[in-house]
Amino acid sequence: MIRNPLQHLVLAATLLASLTLASHPVHAAAAFEFDDPQFVTDFGNWNFGINFRADRNLQVSALGYFWDTELSSAAHNVALFSADGTRLAAATVSAGDALSGHFRYSLIDAVTLTAGNSYRVVGSSASDFYFYDAVNFSSAAGISYLGNVYSAATGTAALFDQTPDAGNDTLNGYWGPSLAVSPVPEPSTYGLLLAGLGLMGVMYQVRRRRPTR
Repeated sequence: MIRNPLQHLVLAATLLASLTLASHPVHAAAAFEFDDPQFVTDFGNWNFGINFRADRNLQVSALGYFWDTELSSAAHNVALFSADGTRLAAATVSAGDALSGHFRYSLIDAVTLTAGNSYRVVGSSASDFYFYDAVNFSSAAGISYLGNVYSAATGTAALFDQTPDAGNDTLNGYWGPSLAVSPVPEPSTYGLLLAGLGLMGVMYQVRRRRPTR
């Protein structure tokens, strides 16, 4: 039995925090996925880029690159850029990284994408396999696909200034890079938690000042 009012406060605060966080689960999801790559090739050495917009605040926890479990073998440099070309994160995706869906992902220090802003994720094919004509392509919640770009690569660095191709779209664009995103908890989440803690603090003070019989 808990007799100390402070213990009641701590227990209630812990419960409230748990319920608040549980109601806002954070799960990283692939920004882009599909059912079937349809065509896989290793023709040439390219830098592939995906332009997209964040429709809500998102957190990027990993960068990825397409991986065919039977054919892919090379390491791929992948980088995330803002619309003005500022590099926000970079990683090298290789055979030892976690495979999820059609991509392997390399963890990065978390980067926050701001709602309404546009970004580009770029990956080098390193003369390894990439795909095109994805079947049932889809974007994660909070991500709007804006287009597909590419450039011939003379090395393996992930580049930003690539030549757009008007023919690239969700059906016949060339694909390599991706990223893993999760929603950023809204400020109202923390506001609710703080309000609850404040209310319990007031109740505790009132209880302390109540005269004993």
